[in-house]
Amino acid sequence: MMSTIALAAALLSISCAQDGSLVVDGATIKPVSAKAVQDETSRSLTIELVIEASMVTPINLDNADLTGGAWDQLPLEGTGFQSGDRATYTVVAEDPHETLGGSIELSMAYGNLVTIEFAWEDGSGVTCDARDPNIQALALQTGLEDTLSTSPVCTVYFMNPPGTMTD
Repeated sequence: MMSTIALAAALLSISCAQDGSLVVDGATIKPVSAKAVQDETSRSLTIELVIEASMVTPINLDNADLTGGAWDQLPLEGTGFQSGDRATYTVVAEDPHETLGGSIELSMAYGNLVTIEFAWEDGSGVTCDARDPNIQALALQTGLEDTLSTSPVCTVYFMNPPGTMTD
């Protein structure tokens, strides 16, 4: 729709000379931004990491793989997170029917590995799950927001397990 409007606007900005040739003023032709067209048709899934303020164990991003879509900004392996940090990673698809999905692996200083898996297939709901095989060392909670939009958010909260002393 946007490209049709842009074409119409471009055609209206063209005038004819007396001899019938076209006269085009370069300042009046403005191409439609690819981003504007993409915003109308694309989907995205954002993974947000929230590290509780009292977490004493640093968390590192070890790996981020996609099974569908593309990273808006590539997660950097080795990125470290401390207590109180927040980070977001967004997976985008230009085709509204493309499947978005993948995983993010994070490690703790004491060796635990947390895996976040997420998926959004065309015509189905968003799934997002965070797992820690040693659940006693860390409390995880996931939440999904804006699931009826074209840009849902999966938030993963990293917390100390209940009964942990933080002082």
